[in-house]
Amino acid sequence: MAKKKNNNNVNGGFLRGVNYSDPVLNYRAEKIHSTLKKVSGKNIKMDKTFIADTFNTHYLPAPIPKSEHEIPEEKEPEYEIFKTVYDSPIMEENRSHSVANSTVSTALTVSFLDNLIKELEEKKKSGSAEEKEVAEELLDQLTNASGKKKKDSNGTDEQKPGSGQTPNNNKNKAGKKNNNRTGKQTSNDEGEQGSSKTDKKTIQKSVIAQAVTSALKKASEDAKNVAMLQKLASNSAGSGHLISFEDNIDKVLELARNVDVKKVLELLKGMPKLNITRKKKTVKFSKGEISGYEYGSDVERIVPTELALPDEVFYSKFAESQLLLYERRMKEEDGVIYVLLDKSGSMDGEKIIWAKAVALALFNKARKENREFYIRFFDDYPYNLVKVPKNTKSEGVLKLIEYIGKVRGDGGTDITRAIVTATEDIKQGKVKGTSEIILITDGEDRIDEEKVLKELKLAKANLISIGVRSENPSLREVSTKYFSVYALNGDEMLQIVEE
Repeated sequence: MAKKKNNNNVNGGFLRGVNYSDPVLNYRAEKIHSTLKKVSGKNIKMDKTFIADTFNTHYLPAPIPKSEHEIPEEKEPEYEIFKTVYDSPIMEENRSHSVANSTVSTALTVSFLDNLIKELEEKKKSGSAEEKEVAEELLDQLTNASGKKKKDSNGTDEQKPGSGQTPNNNKNKAGKKNNNRTGKQTSNDEGEQGSSKTDKKTIQKSVIAQAVTSALKKASEDAKNVAMLQKLASNSAGSGHLISFEDNIDKVLELARNVDVKKVLELLKGMPKLNITRKKKTVKFSKGEISGYEYGSDVERIVPTELALPDEVFYSKFAESQLLLYERRMKEEDGVIYVLLDKSGSMDGEKIIWAKAVALALFNKARKENREFYIRFFDDYPYNLVKVPKNTKSEGVLKLIEYIGKVRGDGGTDITRAIVTATEDIKQGKVKGTSEIILITDGEDRIDEEKVLKELKLAKANLISIGVRSENPSLREVSTKYFSVYALNGDEMLQIVEE
């Protein structure tokens, strides 16, 4: 026997234990709704409770759905969408990125809802007659927060209260008349209507399953890229220090869907040690942290037990620098990371994608090691110097990734001019605290070795050069380190980043 529907859930959601009047949850749903409008480019109206449920299904560690009998009839289509999402195996994969991560959960919610609407709109255009009708009704159900008339379960418009008409009034009268005549007509009609409802329910489930699966797959791809962008921008090792992009989800999704950015992120995914930071070198410093013991005569660092020695022993050890002292060390400060990246026409395609991935991996390294990051593109001429401070906020990070992602390969190559410009940046104080310039190029033209060596010496800088599927003997001569890379994979990238 079917359980009676509980219609006390009209204003509630589909998850147990969620406080739908919570101001934080409502604020988040409003933000997601606003972002959805930006991303879709449409003035979409959507129930905030449904948005909150979609978010919480991704975000909560163990969301528990309500049972079907607790859902009022008018909310059944939305519940079917929600439950299809909840039960999908794609959802399990998505949750590996999204649980307790509000940025990825928000991006997933926006992307899923955006793609779901697009899938239903496509079905409305290209499906069968029955599918078109169901898709239209589902779109009305999802986006009917504006007070438009909804369709009832038979597909007819509901009448507004107080209109003076009763829905299906004539049908009821006809039903009574036929019943009086034959005594069988009503049951036949009911049987046909029941069959029609069952068929429609089956079609609705099919349309929802197709639309949800496709939308989740697309949202899953977006979520992986958003998680990768977040990892790139994190300013310390460990997930507890991930930067939040919640106020810029529309911009993050735009980047996550950018073709070139996606190619760069795909390369970085193949670099397993992206999150590992190297241990900082330490130098001896009398005011630093205690790191061990040593012998000497620096009484400021003397171990207290030495003071208990007889005077003649103490002064003898002092004269011979044999007093037991604390060894104190401090972490050596790293300079900035300065990248010179060749964007000439010959670099276009796979080469520049790999070079951009290296640049972003070096940016990630700078963030984790609390270092400033500089990048300058060049071809025939050097382009503007771009600086990212140590603790830049999410907007600054997104601008850098967007800038790097949009650069196209074009123009000639003047390596000498690029290196000299970088040394000028250092000498003029535009770049402070650096002693290394990282040059990425496929250029094989001879450089002015004498001039470059002179400028590097004046700037007190070393040159690390990366030949992208190229070998440049004159560049090798002026470089402190020179790498030739051909596979353009994560292993070659890791070798460079770890140097």
